[in-house]
Formats: sequence, structure tokens, C-alpha cells
Amino acid sequence: MKLPYDILYHIVYLLQDDQDDLASLCHVSRLFHSLASRYLYLSPLFSSLHGFLSFAKHLTPANARYLQRIDLQSVYQRDKFNIGSSLVKIASLRPPLTLLDLESCRFKAEDLASCMDYLPSITHVNMTQGYFVSNEVVEVIAGGWPLVDLKLSSTLITNEAFHFLRPTSIQRLWIDDCPILSEEGLFYLEKHVPSLKCVVARHCTNIVLSSEDEARLKTSLGLIMTDSDYKESQVEDLFDASLFLFINVELMCHLLSQSMHNGGY
Repeated sequence: MKLPYDILYHIVYLLQDDQDDLASLCHVSRLFHSLASRYLYLSPLFSSLHGFLSFAKHLTPANARYLQRIDLQSVYQRDKFNIGSSLVKIASLRPPLTLLDLESCRFKAEDLASCMDYLPSITHVNMTQGYFVSNEVVEVIAGGWPLVDLKLSSTLITNEAFHFLRPTSIQRLWIDDCPILSEEGLFYLEKHVPSLKCVVARHCTNIVLSSEDEARLKTSLGLIMTDSDYKESQVEDLFDASLFLFINVELMCHLLSQSMHNGGY
């Protein structure tokens, strides 16, 4: 049995978030390789630091053209090694990246600065628990990328970091568990960054607001300061790992491979 191309395309499309099965499909036939490779490199997921470093080293321009997301949340001990040079290597191939998830990763501001000219379209950045994230890092990324979503939770940024945010693009800002930030930072955002629709500032122990100020900021900034309010708000979080769908299709791959050996594709 030989399935129409449109059906094969749809099958591969449904598997776009399952790296293992996409890799298996690439070995079925040339047709499946051409269909699966674009999704295999669209949003690669890494389970080890070695895997990411190897990916960066061997990525080719032909495959980089599919790369839209880099997500390192699943990489163990990613804070133990500076990944800056690997980011620069990937950026030099000019992939159409829009999302960069560097939660708990180690890098320098100058590494990100070297990526700016190559990655003009990044709109979503996660730097939660970035022990090396500073005001300087915020200045670099906010000045070079048209950010819509920015996560800076559990970092040591100060109120001055907000001075670098673009007032016309950023819509959602996470600053949970930032111990140095104060209410003055929120007042600055309210006055100078009108594009903001949501600011998540849970567990910021240095932020002290009167009931009147908190009520006003909830309206002007979409301020969220409690876990219950966050849950009720249903804020869209593109960095939430639970949003990704992983489908196990080993049987499907086996059947398709058998079909090829029996005369199909």
C-alpha cells in the first residue's frame, strides 16, 4: 500500500514534537527524510550538555534554515559550562530563531551581543535562574531583539534593568523571586513601558505596595503577585515544558518501514 503524499506529510506534521520518532523516520526513506528533517530541526530538545554542544558543532546551513526554537530546559548541569561560543556558532548560520530558552544556563553578555546581528527575529527569551544574568545582559537582549515575552525570574537584576526594555514591543514579563527589585521598578514600568499587558512578580520580597498601588498596577500592568492570581489568569507561557506534546509512534515507524520494504515509497 502506498499512501498519498498529503497523508504522509500530515503524519510527519503530527510528530513534529517527538525527536526520537522524527529521527527514526529520517532513516526510512529519502522521502521521509525530506519530510521529517524540517521538523527535526524546528525545535530540537536536548537531554545532555554534550548533545547540545555536538548539535551546535555539526549544524549545517541547510538544516539551520529550519531552526526556530532552542530549548535547553532538559539539559542536566547546564549551569556548569559556558555555552556562549556554541550559541554564537549557531547564530552565525542565521537560523530563523524566534524563541530562546536559556533557563539556568551559563553565558556572558558579550556572547549574546555577538549573536544580535544574526538573530533579528527573537521575540521570546527565558533566562530564569540565570546566575549570570545581569543588567548588562538585559541591556544587550532588550536593545537588539523585538521581545514580546521575557523571563528574568530568580535573577539578581535591579530596577535599572527595566530602563532598557523597549516600550513598544514587550507584552509579558516574568520577574518572580527577584530579591533586589522594589516597587520603584514597577512604577517605572507603568510609566515608561506601555506595551506591557502582564507582569508576573510573585515572591518578590522587596516589593511592598499599598492596596491602592497594587489595585492600580493590576489594571495598568496586569500585575500578578500571588500563585492563586497566576493560576486564575491563565497566562500563556511558551516556556512551560508541560505544553509540549510527545507522541510515541514506534509502531507506526515500524509499519511504515515494513511498507517501504514491501514495495512502497
